[in-house]
Amino acid sequence: MESEALIWVTAAVYWCLIVIWGGLLILYWREHRRLRVLSPVIATMVAVVFVDAARTLLESLYFGVWYTARTGLVPRYLFEVLAQPQYVAIPKVVNLLAAFTILGVVGRRWFADVKAEMTRHKEVERLYGELAQAHKKLQEAQDARAALTHFMVHDMRVSLTSVITGLQTIQQWEPPGGLTAEMIDAARAGSERVLDMVNDMLDVARMESGEMTLSLEEFPVTEVIDEALAVLEPSLRQKQLAARVRLADAQAERDGRVRADRGKVRRVVANLLSNAVKFSPEGSTVEITVTPEPEGFVRVGVTDHGPGIAPEHQSRIFDRFYQVQAGVPNGRPGSGLGLSFCKLAVELQGGRIGVESTPGEGSRFWFTLPTPDAK
Repeated sequence: MESEALIWVTAAVYWCLIVIWGGLLILYWREHRRLRVLSPVIATMVAVVFVDAARTLLESLYFGVWYTARTGLVPRYLFEVLAQPQYVAIPKVVNLLAAFTILGVVGRRWFADVKAEMTRHKEVERLYGELAQAHKKLQEAQDARAALTHFMVHDMRVSLTSVITGLQTIQQWEPPGGLTAEMIDAARAGSERVLDMVNDMLDVARMESGEMTLSLEEFPVTEVIDEALAVLEPSLRQKQLAARVRLADAQAERDGRVRADRGKVRRVVANLLSNAVKFSPEGSTVEITVTPEPEGFVRVGVTDHGPGIAPEHQSRIFDRFYQVQAGVPNGRPGSGLGLSFCKLAVELQGGRIGVESTPGEGSRFWFTLPTPDAK
């Protein structure tokens, strides 16, 4: 005969199972409603598990009541009733019904759901293949467009170089009738600006793809500032602007040597000066400063007294093709690549670039370059 303690333990175990399976049934029901939308196959599996859990719950409830009645916690006659043969067969009948129910669910839903799921997967694979083909064609079209743009830009640069060379030749001779030195200067300046835009496009593409090479040398940064000012002298004269180069101290003049690509630095300075000239009011002053910095760097700043840049634009001013204004002052063209070129060129040489601006008070663009002694 079973001991009294064992009967109590068995009753407790069955009631624990009843609580656990009851909670699982609630969870299965909730998950079935949610997963039915996502995947019919998974929903069918959950339904099968639900039926099996219900069978286990009813069986546990039967034996839980049986053993609890033997402990005396519920009327003992329940034990005598449940012990009768016709009631002992209840768990077996429940198991049989659950088995038939599971077979019915599997036979009616499982194979149909699996077939639908396979059909859906095939459709997804077909759509993915079409998307991959479309992406491939789009990539080929973009590559073709990039190649065509590259060839066109190269052809534009050759043509512009010929125009500039012709204008330089004319400047050396007496202008023919109807032409003036001012008109030739304007045509040459315009051609050089367009050439700079073309060069910016080519160089930005090269630097972004990692194909740009540098010709590093040591030189005083004030020399490239003077060269850039000489190129922009007609524009300065046209707007009656004064350009002032200010060295921080005697050390700046002595230690203002950098190790960098001279041509790239000259174009960076020219781009920043061109922007300063573009947005400066007539009769104002553009200031260029050279300041030594710790850890072997030289800082160059270009300050104008134009309209300034709003704070929300300052973080994006160096992005490719980003322009603060839709219109360009004085009708001067812009590609939105000048400052992008400056950022890439300076960072490629180990320096930094930034802007400080207050709307209505002007802007100060600055960049740093390493000195020959920089580590």
